Order: sequence, then C-alpha cells, then structure tokens
Amino acid sequence: MTYIASLSAIEHIHSSNGHVSRTSISFLAILRLLPSALFASIGGVLADSYDRRQIMFVLDCTGALVAWLYILSYYLGSIYALYVATLLQMTVAALY
Repeated sequence: MTYIASLSAIEHIHSSNGHVSRTSISFLAILRLLPSALFASIGGVLADSYDRRQIMFVLDCTGALVAWLYILSYYLGSIYALYVATLLQMTVAALY
C-alpha cells in the first residue's frame, strides 16, 4: 500500500515541476529491496538473542514514527524525505 502511495507522491511532487522522473521511481524500487537483502539475517539474530515481545514493541513503535515521516514528506513535497521514510520502513520490515 505504501508503495502505491509513494509512487503517487513522487508523481505529484514531480508534476509541479512539469515532468515525471522515471529515475526517481527506479530509485524508490531499489530502496525498497535493499534493506531486505542487508538486514533480514540481522533480524533473525535479534529474534534469537533478545525477548521477541520487546523487539516487536520497539519495531512497532519505530514503524509508527516512520508512518509520520511519510506524511511529513508529502506535505513538505520532498522526494528525499520520502526516500528516507521508505528506507526506514523497509529496514524495520526486514528486521521484523
């Protein structure tokens, strides 16, 4: 769901400039895939080393804060803030 919203936000931000950059959309796709490759194994180590309830609580709270970053990036009209929010969201998802 956030991927579709992110694509829509990128097109909305770029439409104010008069063009839509396909490079921005490609970069968004890369940012969505990269954390899974880098952090999925770390999530397994965390789950085995610490209490799962505490890890889930921290990751859920972090995910809620990341959701606010999406809203903030849309109102600021910043694609870079959208990239940061996407990277953080997918990192939390990979650690989960």
